[in-house]
Amino acid sequence: MRRGEKVRHLTDKRILRSVLDIALSKGEHAVTMESVSKQSGVAKTTLYRRYKNRADMLAQLEKGVESKDFGPSGFEATPAGLEKYALWLETTYADYITVPEMASLMFARTPFLMAVGHKILSELVTGMIRLIEEGQRAGAFLSRTKPELAADLIVGGVLFAAQGTDKITQDMIHDAITAVLPQTTPSPTSNSK
Repeated sequence: MRRGEKVRHLTDKRILRSVLDIALSKGEHAVTMESVSKQSGVAKTTLYRRYKNRADMLAQLEKGVESKDFGPSGFEATPAGLEKYALWLETTYADYITVPEMASLMFARTPFLMAVGHKILSELVTGMIRLIEEGQRAGAFLSRTKPELAADLIVGGVLFAAQGTDKITQDMIHDAITAVLPQTTPSPTSNSK
């Protein structure tokens, strides 16, 4: 990425972070060119060069995740691969949204914020579903497990465990995956009688 592109990317990120912060703390009605300029430190002239109006900024926030590829390619379809993928998602999404913000979006009361939260969560869950299905075909996970439900429970469990800490840890991810997805072979540490 060239310097000019990098500066533009960082500025866009600051703008959209401010739009999200304002929308979550005060409601999307409080998102104005002036409030975003003040919170982000980006001049209003720059905002008007990039966005037509507040509705355009809100629309950009809603589709901001679409440009990223959060697919699971390159990750093994195993419990360890699923853990690595979930950890990678967390560190990648940390650039866009924090754990408390994600939880706020999950329980948002306005249709707009609910739509933003749904879009982000569906990206997370869809990648996990693909990896779980691939793992089932390879025999790493039991075939009777419903991938959609397992992915929902893993993401929800991790977000719930992270509340109050503002950080998702590898242990949280491991615990959620092992609780939700039974493996086809017992782990070597299990007690057999």
